[in-house]
Amino acid sequence: MIAKRAHILGWGLLLFLSLLCASSGTCVFPSNLEGDWLFYSHPSGAIGMADATVEGANITVSTSGLTMYLVCEETEADLYLLKQVVDAVGQPPNTGYRCAEIVDVDAANFYYIKIVRGLGSDPTLSCTSGGSELSITFGFVAKSPVPVAFPVLGQGTATYSVNGEVCFNPVSSYDGCLNGSTAFGLYPQNCSNLGILQPEMGRQFEYIANWTEDGTDRKLLLARDNNPDTGGSDKSIHQCFVYAVDPDTGDAFVSLARNPRWLCKDEQREASSDSQNIEMALSMTRDAPCAGHHSTASVVAVLLTTVLMYLVLN
Repeated sequence: MIAKRAHILGWGLLLFLSLLCASSGTCVFPSNLEGDWLFYSHPSGAIGMADATVEGANITVSTSGLTMYLVCEETEADLYLLKQVVDAVGQPPNTGYRCAEIVDVDAANFYYIKIVRGLGSDPTLSCTSGGSELSITFGFVAKSPVPVAFPVLGQGTATYSVNGEVCFNPVSSYDGCLNGSTAFGLYPQNCSNLGILQPEMGRQFEYIANWTEDGTDRKLLLARDNNPDTGGSDKSIHQCFVYAVDPDTGDAFVSLARNPRWLCKDEQREASSDSQNIEMALSMTRDAPCAGHHSTASVVAVLLTTVLMYLVLN
């Protein structure tokens, strides 16, 4: 037992010294990333949702029985060369080198780190030569986010589609005028034409990021689900919405992300719910603006109905 403990302590000491040396350079992560975050990974691998701390050139991600370190070695053009060390209890550390893009979605609330290239365990390779393509996304969401203004306030009706079938009888309703930018009422109805029975229940979301993707006109929202259903394999407590609004009528189309919920997908641009990456699609009609509000924007607030409908399906 003593020998085993000494062996584990030995690995820990070597890991600590190697990271200390690696972080002594001039490469650092963006200053807005400093601090504590909620971490997501897709594909999730051994780490799905975890705690993360960013300090200078080092990111530490901790979950039960496993710790991952990301050390900024240097920057090459728009890419960060990262040393990734995965330390699992009872096993020697696994070290590799990765090339990553850092996407500042909302400096206070939300970042992406996209791993675009893997260099194996060879420290002599660079992001401009060698290695192979990778597609791994790390999400960093503020633990205490500053809510952003919801883009549209209003009241109206909504229909939703699941696998191409539309629930229209009876029509569901939403109320986006309850409490500023954070509280919205979703009122799903039993869907008799699809055979879905679900009692009415409210759902609240807190919006923490609102942006438009580079090179596209699609608008995206990240929301914290204050009543998340994490009983399945997806433990996300955040939800990504993609929406489009008719500037003349204020009507909106909204799609809800799936696999995982927190990460927006290319397929969400399409008005279809039969993709494995879309939980459902909503078509919403605003009947009335909020009293005291004079915004010409439309009902996107409605998209909260989405998750309401998500409950309907689970």
